[in-house]
Amino acid sequence: MSSDHSDENLEVEPNPLGAISAMAIDPANSKILYVTAGSRSQGTYGLFTSLDGGETWTKMDDLPRFAKKIYVGPMAAGGVKALLVAGSDSSR
Repeated sequence: MSSDHSDENLEVEPNPLGAISAMAIDPANSKILYVTAGSRSQGTYGLFTSLDGGETWTKMDDLPRFAKKIYVGPMAAGGVKALLVAGSDSSR
């Protein structure tokens, strides 16, 4: 999220993901959510997806650091959806 010197926090109980650094909603299905989240103190970061509007989450991949943006691309040939996860010094 871009900031004007104020931070935004998402608070959930229980917190299954840790600190969320980026979020995207699938434009083809609003129940599919993508987030990057983790813990600075533990040094663990990941890309997570929910197929049910955030009720449950599945870790898709480990990340080297917090990401800043997630881009959900349109469906490609063969039914494959492209995700771009970008951080300050990496992208996947």
